Amino acid sequence: MDLVFIRERSEKTTQTQVAKELGVSVAQICEVLKGTYKGNLNNLKQRVESVYFSATVNCPVLKNIAKHTCQEYQI
Repeated sequence: MDLVFIRERSEKTTQTQVAKELGVSVAQICEVLKGTYKGNLNNLKQRVESVYFSATVNCPVLKNIAKHTCQEYQI
């Protein structure tokens, strides 16, 4: 995952703002930036791509939707 983007975004705003935009906890962002996060970085990478870079998927039910929205329906 491109931690540089998350770090730069956090410096331009705050870790709290980045967490809010991504729909994750501030603790998760903090741990990712410190390199201590033990969770699935792929999920966070997909959220970053979807929220900040407009990544979409073709959902058979909801049609073309944001990748992070698709993930939310799968949970």
